[in-house]
Amino acid sequence: MITRIFFFVWSLFIFSETAAQSGQDWGEIFAKLYQEVKTHSAAYRNLEWATQHIGHRLTGSQNGAAAEEYAYNLLRSYGLD
Repeated sequence: MITRIFFFVWSLFIFSETAAQSGQDWGEIFAKLYQEVKTHSAAYRNLEWATQHIGHRLTGSQNGAAAEEYAYNLLRSYGLD
């Protein structure tokens, strides 16, 4: 157990040093990622469709089942099983 804790702390130290030395501006990187998601992601379109066509989705309700089916079919269309 102590070995695992030591390895975990050591890993955090090594990775934090690597990230600090890389000199990357993480704010700029995340801003670019946010802009990409905002302009090209299908996530918001999928969410909009689900809220407009399925509506409120209480657990165990008919709309809940429809939302589950929608999500399942969407993930299958992405190649996930």
